[in-house]
Amino acid sequence: MIDEIAALNGRPTSSDICRQAYEEFQKTKTEETRARLRTAYEAIPEHNRKYVLHDMDVKDIPIRMIIYGEDEIEEWSHRIAAKH
Repeated sequence: MIDEIAALNGRPTSSDICRQAYEEFQKTKTEETRARLRTAYEAIPEHNRKYVLHDMDVKDIPIRMIIYGEDEIEEWSHRIAAKH
């Protein structure tokens, strides 16, 4: 609901803020920018977290790997399917 209100009022949504943090991390890979990315990502309602990068196939794996580590890719549905 907060994101809908923000969007209707022309303000950045939590996903917009996270995308900005992701872009900032790509430019300046520091622990500070990683922490900002984590804070921004975790501020997004859980049901919207998998589509921040607007790619339903990757389900934000690039962001989650930065935040939570390389093991995140093991939970990616495409990777699981490929293993079988």
